[in-house]
Amino acid sequence: MKSIDRLRKYGARFNNSHDAWSGIGTEILEFADEIEHDVDDMWHALIIDAKPMTDENMAESGWVRLPVDADGEAIHVGDVMELAGGDVEKVESMRNYGSEGWSVTTTHNATVIPWSARHHHAPTVEDVLADMFAEYFDVDGDPHKAAAKVIAEYAAKLRLAEGVDK
Repeated sequence: MKSIDRLRKYGARFNNSHDAWSGIGTEILEFADEIEHDVDDMWHALIIDAKPMTDENMAESGWVRLPVDADGEAIHVGDVMELAGGDVEKVESMRNYGSEGWSVTTTHNATVIPWSARHHHAPTVEDVLADMFAEYFDVDGDPHKAAAKVIAEYAAKLRLAEGVDK
């Protein structure tokens, strides 16, 4: 690997000096050996052992599969979720009950079944305008082309009003 080769050259440079820094070169070369050994171990585990990613095999190494939302996206503490009732709350904690599944607790102590919620994605200006268009206007001709043109035009105006140049 190029990065390990560069580290070895750097360590050798220190070993060839005859000042107080010469011992650092030996340590750098030892680090390079350790890194190379770790990379070899990872490669072997991935390529040679190639164990399937089952819950049992993951548990042997202390891993656990995270709960997923209604869209199949993994949930983490700190994620912002849209709950079934429409509320938007932050995930504060999660608990794994083994075969019974996961429990997710949100900011206001709501206990959520993971697959009943979705990750919250703040609407963009374009999303808001598209919703407005769909709800209030009936465009003549090809509504998709007309809507795209008007949305782009008004989004640019809103960005200028906010001082954003994207």
